[in-house]
Amino acid sequence: MSIINSTSKETIDNLELEHLHKRGSSNDEYLVMTNNNDNSVTKLNLDTAEYELLQFGNSAEQGIVLKDGSVMVSNRLGGSTLFHIKNGNLAEIDVGEWPVGLVYDDDLNQAFSFDFLAGKISVIDPSTDTVVYEYNVGYEGETDAIGDLSYDPSRKILYAMIPERNEVVAIDALTGDIVST
Repeated sequence: MSIINSTSKETIDNLELEHLHKRGSSNDEYLVMTNNNDNSVTKLNLDTAEYELLQFGNSAEQGIVLKDGSVMVSNRLGGSTLFHIKNGNLAEIDVGEWPVGLVYDDDLNQAFSFDFLAGKISVIDPSTDTVVYEYNVGYEGETDAIGDLSYDPSRKILYAMIPERNEVVAIDALTGDIVST
């Protein structure tokens, strides 16, 4: 893996990481990559190229880094759990049946987790590790194809992707109202 300066486009460092990375998320300081094959997360400091390996759960699906540098990870095959690693402590947050999509809004300081089996999005307050709202995505019954969640922070719109229904549902992150399907 190469660390590249975003301004000069020069290579800062080259790292050899031993894990198979599935998904990544970053802020200005850190890159977080899930390693689904061994249920771990690599947290990489983008300034120093130092990294740490965090191991937990049984299916580290998607990870996000929050503005305080803490890490939140969905544990898809582990049931209903999100993990929040902050200051060396591990908190478990119950978010439904099968959390897959996970996004974060710096301005709102809220994380959003999409449970595609239940058709809902949990709104999480990372300062208390609690679900503060649940938004319905607008369909009844379970789906089998694994969905995902994307986010436009400038418009505050969540996009829940439901592949077997061939739908993308746009949801207002502030109100939970469905904007469009």
